[in-house]
This record gives sequence, structure tokens and C-alpha cells, in this order.
Amino acid sequence: SGCTYGNFARRDKRLHCAVHVGVGVLISYSEEDGLIEILLPMEDSPAKAAGLEPGDKIVAVDGTPVVDIGYEEAINRVKGEAGTEVTLTVSRLNVDGTTTEFTVTLTRAAVKNQTVLYSRAEADPSIAIIRILQFDDGTPNQFAAALAQMKKDNIEKKKEEKLTWQQSLVLY
Repeated sequence: SGCTYGNFARRDKRLHCAVHVGVGVLISYSEEDGLIEILLPMEDSPAKAAGLEPGDKIVAVDGTPVVDIGYEEAINRVKGEAGTEVTLTVSRLNVDGTTTEFTVTLTRAAVKNQTVLYSRAEADPSIAIIRILQFDDGTPNQFAAALAQMKKDNIEKKKEEKLTWQQSLVLY
């Protein structure tokens, strides 16, 4: 992928690069049920185009239950070459508390790793929120773009808050 180590740390024995080939979701392992929870579908990714949402849980990969093969093997099965397909069985929690299970076939593609999120607080739109999800070689440019958007939105620095770390991995 042309990714280099630069000044970025190696975590979980994986090099985090700005572009990956895969379905384009930020995920976390759900110990509660042994499934893979989607935290965020990346912009312009196969996952986003297919309508996957934060909170969706991957139940099976190509028909094989995640609980039977485990987290690492499930991730390995989702990875693949650009242009190849993977079928995910997904569980979604509905507003009424019930769950809906559906299957979606995604074509793997090169996906820009979205490591920085910019938003404005719902309670007070004069407050900007910049979240760094993880660090890779694209994070500095994404952070600069978030700062530029904040300035464009005429938001002035009021206070800074300490960030917390939530472990997650990009499923590529």
C-alpha cells in the first residue's frame, strides 16, 4: 500500500496506514455476545454504501458464524483483495428493542482510513468536537482539515478536555 512507519507506532502488530483494502468499518469486539460491533462505517466505503450503521453487529462472514471462528479469524476472512466479494450477516437493533438480521454482499475496495471525526455539539453548536479515533499516516492531514472546518464554522477555542482512549481496530 506504500505505507511507511514514519513516526507512527505499531499496535497489535499491524501497521496503521491511511488506505486499506476491505469493507471500510471501524470495529470493536463485543465480549458480551462474541460478535463484531461496527463503530463507524468509513466515508466512501463499501460498508457505508451498503447502509451499515454504527451499532450493527457482524454475526457471520460468508455464512460462517463469528462465534464459531472467533474474532481474529473473522477479521482475516473479511480482508481480501480489491474487487473480491465478502458476504456479511448483520444484526441490527431496532428502535422497539427487537433485532433484525440481514445479509449484505460487499465488494472489497481501497478505503481511506477515517481517523479524525469533526462534529458540533448538539446541545451547543458553538462547541466543536474533534475526535481522533486512532493514529496512522493520514491523521495529520485529517486533523488539519478538521481544524480548518472549525475555523470556517467560526468556532473559537473555549476549553479543552482530556481525551479518552477506546480500543478499536479497522477491519480491512
